[in-house]
Amino acid sequence: MKNFKVIPSRLSVRLSVALAIANLFSAHTLAQTPKSPNLSVSNVSGDYSQHDNDLIKKVKKTTEVEQIIVTASRIQSSINEIPASISVIDKERLEQLSANKLSDLLRYQAGISVEKSGDRHGDANINIRGIGGNRILMVKDGTIMPDGFGSAGVSQGRGNFDPFNLQQVEILKGPASALYGSNALGGVVIMNTLDPEHLVTGNNNEAFISVNGGYFTEDDRYRLGITTASELAGGYLLFQTQHQTFHELDKNSDFVVNPKNGQSDSLFVKWKYEDDVQKFRIIADYFNQDVFNQLNTNIGPIAGPPGTEITSATADDDSLVWRLSFQHEYFNFKFIDSFKWQLDYQHSNYEQFEQETTENNGSVRPPIPASKILLNEWEDFKQKQISLNLQLEKEYGNHEVLLGIDYLMKSIVRPVNRLKTDLISGNSTSVINGYQHPGKTFPDANVTQLGIFVQDYLTISDDLTMIMGLRYDKFENSPKPDQAYQNYNVANAVIKDFSDDAISPHIGLIYQLNDEVSLFGNVTTGFRAPPIAEQYISRAILIPVPGAPHEVIPNNELTSEKSLGKEIGIRWNNDLAGLELSIYQNNYDDFIDSKTIGYREMPPVFTGPLAIRQIQYQNVDEVEIKGLELTGHILLDQWLPNNWQGNSHLALSVIDGENSNDGSGLNSVPPNSGVLGINISPSEVIDLDWHIRATAKGDDTEPLFRHGRPLPTFEPAGYAVQDISIRYRPWTDLAVSLSVYNLTDKKYWASHTKGDNANGNLDATVAPGRNFAITASYQF
Repeated sequence: MKNFKVIPSRLSVRLSVALAIANLFSAHTLAQTPKSPNLSVSNVSGDYSQHDNDLIKKVKKTTEVEQIIVTASRIQSSINEIPASISVIDKERLEQLSANKLSDLLRYQAGISVEKSGDRHGDANINIRGIGGNRILMVKDGTIMPDGFGSAGVSQGRGNFDPFNLQQVEILKGPASALYGSNALGGVVIMNTLDPEHLVTGNNNEAFISVNGGYFTEDDRYRLGITTASELAGGYLLFQTQHQTFHELDKNSDFVVNPKNGQSDSLFVKWKYEDDVQKFRIIADYFNQDVFNQLNTNIGPIAGPPGTEITSATADDDSLVWRLSFQHEYFNFKFIDSFKWQLDYQHSNYEQFEQETTENNGSVRPPIPASKILLNEWEDFKQKQISLNLQLEKEYGNHEVLLGIDYLMKSIVRPVNRLKTDLISGNSTSVINGYQHPGKTFPDANVTQLGIFVQDYLTISDDLTMIMGLRYDKFENSPKPDQAYQNYNVANAVIKDFSDDAISPHIGLIYQLNDEVSLFGNVTTGFRAPPIAEQYISRAILIPVPGAPHEVIPNNELTSEKSLGKEIGIRWNNDLAGLELSIYQNNYDDFIDSKTIGYREMPPVFTGPLAIRQIQYQNVDEVEIKGLELTGHILLDQWLPNNWQGNSHLALSVIDGENSNDGSGLNSVPPNSGVLGINISPSEVIDLDWHIRATAKGDDTEPLFRHGRPLPTFEPAGYAVQDISIRYRPWTDLAVSLSVYNLTDKKYWASHTKGDNANGNLDATVAPGRNFAITASYQF
């Protein structure tokens, strides 16, 4: 299986419990380990204000241990009052990671992996607890990020954003539809961006100006950017821009990678105004990436007259995502404690242009005419989205209630055009391999989603609290087939509108045994309506080499996926150490997976071993994934010399999954993994980090067949990789960092290669060897 505001009362602390019920794995202890037992505003992420002071004071009174403030439930809360584990990467950790892309951002998250889509497309999907792709919802500043795209289990496009403007990342694991609706089947990744007010107030209420730069040998990447923040028009303005250039990934093998030249540019602007009554934010976010690829691995002999070969192949991929967001919150509005609304517009487009030349020099015996064919292909994946959210918060008696409404309207198109030109005769045609162009991979579609949710945090006693939630979602998908789509719809699939609704309940409990130990548990649900790309995708990749030709057949009988998650855990914290153990089980019904349903011959080329493999998305009866996760941290100061500071952290993930229909394994379920890290600061100017990332052998792969014959599946060996970093701050305004990743130059394969064809070129998917990164930032 591949991929498949706060109000000035305790309400703001506890209602955030609601959605986080669906999350597990308290890797926040990995994401940030405290150096001191005090909570300060610097420990808090997101746009916080004077209204947050009550929350901060309460947290400081509750425990001497540093608390993390999260917004995953769409309001701010102390992480220790959430009846489920949650993984958090805070601002300090983000600065240490110096992430350029998705895989950098999640490098030290045990049990969370980033799947890649080959050399060309790079980071493709986040995999959480064995579930990935568009089953993981990505949200940035409350705006749902664009879907990924692809076919036959391959997906890309989820990494089209710049991590550098983030202030905090929160990861919910397991079903999370109780507050986020469709597409939160397996989890949610919440990204909150920088707060201009914090930058200014943290700089003695003066304008903040910072420049940063870096070089990364992994893909010969250069980065340069500037961040400014200042007071403006009664509020605070943030302006940030980043520019990066990069090349192909440096693999730790003899495989000759496809040359790549790429660059990305991002622009981020946020204006924030706040007074005693209201808070207002305007956000403009722009990201563009352009990559030119030499597809040398496509060059070589192909089926056809002897001597026929592809002599050149290139691809130019351009990604564009931009959004505008308006957010407004009233405090103590009428009879409610808080009223919040948010309106967003988002546009994304992934353009691909491919050019390929096929030649045959010809011969007299046997008589073969010379030929030279140029094939051009243009393909887009466009999404336009408008979303609106309304949210009310009210406390009365021992109840704390959150009521919300989400509305989303989205249009999706994926046009394709191809032109084949005979460079000898000069003739051109748009009919290629039996398909007329222009075409469309699936029909244009309008998608609407309406969700209404309510959460009630009930204080039963001083030691026991209960969270009850319910969400109703209505989903409608209206495809609009035209001649371009019918040109691709060779199966003559009947196109019809799709609608479905779902009720997603959840319940959670927290029982405080004493001041240091608490028990928690939850039962939560999720659903995902079948996307248009899986219902009506009709696409052929007819490269005339064994194993490559395939076509995807539409299926208008797909039904919505559903999930049920159960979790229990124990959490222990004091001023020196912390530990969290949780056990979970997630069941997924009517799971949508791509299946081989047969082969089709199309003479004269696509016959025999080159017959076209036919693939279709189908519902699988049931998938079960279960596991155990352990996280912990301990302060090391007491064992270090005077004035030294240090901490260590550990995260372990043990996971198993199967297709309950036939007992087979799941390729998307990663091997067991763990992360151990130690941070030591001999002085205020030097930080030393050491991490070891370990992963067990990948097993329980799905059966793999070609033309009915079984093929061996790749089970990547276990490995342990060490990373070290040194950060030097000679004075307050300057910071320099040097990192070495894969210190021992270990040759290994990441978990997303599990289940690949073991007869293929495995060196093509090996991970990078030893690589270096140097970064610097200067604040004026």
